[in-house]
Amino acid sequence: LSLAASYLIFVLVELKGLLDAVVERKQPAVLLFEYFTYFMPGALVFTLPFAAMIASVLALTLLSRHGELTALKASGMSARRICQPIILITVLLCGVLHLIDDRIAPETNRRAQEVKDTVERADKFKEMAKKAGVTVKDMYWTLGNYDLVTVCEGPDDETATLLSISTASRGYVRTQTLRAFSAT
Repeated sequence: LSLAASYLIFVLVELKGLLDAVVERKQPAVLLFEYFTYFMPGALVFTLPFAAMIASVLALTLLSRHGELTALKASGMSARRICQPIILITVLLCGVLHLIDDRIAPETNRRAQEVKDTVERADKFKEMAKKAGVTVKDMYWTLGNYDLVTVCEGPDDETATLLSISTASRGYVRTQTLRAFSAT
């Protein structure tokens, strides 16, 4: 419960900035879902320690409030023995957190940043296309290997290739050019 609450606070702060960008640029809501899917492991690095501390304090407070802590002490259990399960779970959570932080979070944080940058990259692409003399007819947000399908019209193949190369040189961009012919 404390993990969900701390994660929710973290998400709400992040959502505000991202929601403004998506609504302002009229981008699909799927980007939000995709972003928060990748965002979750990276957020655990910040929220899990806080949630574990809240859960530990809450558990000991509830034991004390209901007199169970007093009963445990009266039966001869030491404070170390009472806290041993909490310490063990904390050590296990630290191990899990280390694995997430070391192996999973770097990749998911990079992908989350890519999704976040997708909105800005689309705007930059339109500007680049205009400077190159290419008309952007339409843009479609997609799911799968490619985030975006763009329908462009240029004066010749060389201009389209130059635009494709300059787009790919910005990094984190994979392009595939398909020449289309009119059906009429």
